[in-house]
Amino acid sequence: MGTHRAPINVYGPSRLRWFAPLLVRPASRYVLWTTVPSASIGAALLTRRLWLPGLALVGLAGVAVIVVVGTLLARPRVVVADRDHLTAWQDVEKSSSMILIAWPNIEGMSGIKDAVSVIEDARWELARLIAERGRLSGAHSQATFAQYGLDPDDPLRDELTIRRDQLAVRLAAMDAEIARRVDRLRSLGKHCAHFAHDRAAMRRAPKVARRARQAVEEADSAMLSVTEWEVRPDPATELSDRTEAVLSAYQELTAGPKDRP
Repeated sequence: MGTHRAPINVYGPSRLRWFAPLLVRPASRYVLWTTVPSASIGAALLTRRLWLPGLALVGLAGVAVIVVVGTLLARPRVVVADRDHLTAWQDVEKSSSMILIAWPNIEGMSGIKDAVSVIEDARWELARLIAERGRLSGAHSQATFAQYGLDPDDPLRDELTIRRDQLAVRLAAMDAEIARRVDRLRSLGKHCAHFAHDRAAMRRAPKVARRARQAVEEADSAMLSVTEWEVRPDPATELSDRTEAVLSAYQELTAGPKDRP
């Protein structure tokens, strides 16, 4: 028995193609940096009754908010609810994220300039394929169970059998295509993860070497600072020896007859 997983909402590219880039970094950061300061400064100017600049800045922030919200609402959505593919979709999300993180360092070597939109489109098309597969699976189940109760000679049984077999062939083809697409993204994600790890190791190498050299220097300095500690006299030595001798003599003089040996 598989564990229960909640359906996943997957959003595709916005139908407002002109404004879709505003949802992707770094453009999304620029929109945020423009909207928040504009609204804040505009509100402050309005409190001082500077109507024209205040309304202009607040209006700019309002337009940015409307554009972003409209672009978000214009995104199509599919629901990935097939239990057999929810686990695979987690790998798709992880692989896509790793690809997008590592791509800025790979872009110059690959010659592909718009990999972000390519990965987003591939992710969206895969989600659509999985959702369509779920509908075919439901139709296949209905065609299978709808045969029960029909007479053996009923022509509908033959039609249902034909439809069920056709659906089974399509389901097998879709499962193979889904597996290919998931494996392709997973493989690309692994390559990007290895590349990112190697680049991070290269960036850390000078720091590691510098830290090791500093540790060696500190060790040498520490050892030099305490050299010849064995031959340095202890100021308490003479005081301790003389005090012990005096106290021993005093104890012998003050000892009673019973305490003397």
